[in-house]
Amino acid sequence: MPLVTVSTPERGERIFVMGDTIEALRQSAIKAFNLPVGESYEVCRESDGVKILTDEVLHFLSNSESNGKNLEVLLSPSSTAQSECAQTTPTSTVSNVLGNIGNSNSQASYPPLPMRNIVEILNPILEVALNPDDGQVTPLQYFQMKKVAIRETYQEISKFIRKKAKSYSFPTAKHYAQLVLSYDSGKFSRLFEVKVGSTVKSGLSAFTLQIYNNLNYRKTEKKTRRPRRRLLETQSEEDVDDVVPLPSEITSASYGCAAYAATLPPDETEESQEKSRIDLLSMDPDSTEASVLMERTYPTQRAVINQRKVKDVFIMWPLLKHRTHLCSHADRLLGKDVRNVWSHNLGNKCGRFNDYMLAHFASENKKKSTTITRSMLSLLKEKDQVDGILQQEQANSLALFPLLVGYNKEDSNLLFRVMPATTTTEELKEIDCQLPVLIIRGESLFDPLASTDLIVGNERVSTVNAIDGFLLVFLSYFVFGLQYPKNLSSSLEFIQRLLLDINPEVGSKKERTPRDANYIDAKVRQLTEQLTFHCSAWNVCRF
Repeated sequence: MPLVTVSTPERGERIFVMGDTIEALRQSAIKAFNLPVGESYEVCRESDGVKILTDEVLHFLSNSESNGKNLEVLLSPSSTAQSECAQTTPTSTVSNVLGNIGNSNSQASYPPLPMRNIVEILNPILEVALNPDDGQVTPLQYFQMKKVAIRETYQEISKFIRKKAKSYSFPTAKHYAQLVLSYDSGKFSRLFEVKVGSTVKSGLSAFTLQIYNNLNYRKTEKKTRRPRRRLLETQSEEDVDDVVPLPSEITSASYGCAAYAATLPPDETEESQEKSRIDLLSMDPDSTEASVLMERTYPTQRAVINQRKVKDVFIMWPLLKHRTHLCSHADRLLGKDVRNVWSHNLGNKCGRFNDYMLAHFASENKKKSTTITRSMLSLLKEKDQVDGILQQEQANSLALFPLLVGYNKEDSNLLFRVMPATTTTEELKEIDCQLPVLIIRGESLFDPLASTDLIVGNERVSTVNAIDGFLLVFLSYFVFGLQYPKNLSSSLEFIQRLLLDINPEVGSKKERTPRDANYIDAKVRQLTEQLTFHCSAWNVCRF
């Protein structure tokens, strides 16, 4: 009579059971584990999840175990067998987070995934996440531990897929990623969550990509055929059925806007709006009356902006070239006091940001000194040499922008340019730049005597200082409905989400297809997580 080691999907307990037949084995295990008698159960081999259907196979496997080891099997409800029987019914919360992604593949025949090794990998990390204040693990240590555990998890899944599923497709990777996130009522789901600003996503897409890329691009000594293009941000073409379409009313221009298109007030007509526009052409930009009329004509301004080029907008509404009116327009467009949000977030976040960047670039420079690492370390040194308390605070805020662009390896000339202090206004007009860019006329970014101007649509907007200028550069992308340029998109999305708290659920100002409209930029996600855990105490572990 075979002696078999039996466990349940929860893996909380393992027992020895003897039985000549599968049915006898099943009944003994049900009694030992005190399982519901009314349900039907299947027996699978623990090592690979293969079902054992006949008594002959049971006896053969028991006799073939080497080194005197007992056959190890998993007893699981037959209703969940296709999802490893280790996947329990998700709670409503987990279901809402994961949504219905992957339903098109739910009927596919996937070998069940053994969860024992994965549970052993993730359980210690979950214990830290549930008890962060026990003082044994710092946030940075937790972040490093979690990173290693997730890597070991997707490597374990990839190894199983190569051996048993033998399908390297994106839907296969997503199927097994879902099993892990929904296992035991979403027990481990919090370890995979992606938090950027006020946005919290399940992390399913990121985890799926990790599995998929490990399957298809793992370094091996064997020469293989040329692999498919690596997936960084988007889904594969095989994943078309799982697309969450972007609502037709959301475009890159309206993305993140609270009042993209406004209706006329009851006491206003097109004629009265046009009269106000004509009056504004000859009005003092700093007058109270100008502010009142600009607020009143906001609906018409939006109608023009949404249909015209930036240059034409400035011809019809020249007061938008004044920072006060441009910011007031952005306040209403985005539904928040942008200047207050900007100054608050910069003040709270630039300190830890600069600390992290110093540690990051110093570490990178030790590994391999490059032009980027040397220039970023030089910039940080220059920042620390600024005299005066007020100037030092401004320098800390200003350093964030070139450091961010350098970290993302993007083009800083698309964000700002330092030019000689002798550059004239006429020379500024010759700069051919349709997208917003900040021009700093001075010795450096930190020059307290430098003058700054926003150039957008080949038009000039005066700014108070460089910090104010960076705000206007960013706001111009939203006010004038411009897309983020490819070589600056990650930095701009970071500013959008972390400095101005603009975190829409769907859409993007990057050039994306509707199929990946729900993705947070990978560089933004990774940097935010690094910054979150770059601290020594859990009570300040946020960014």
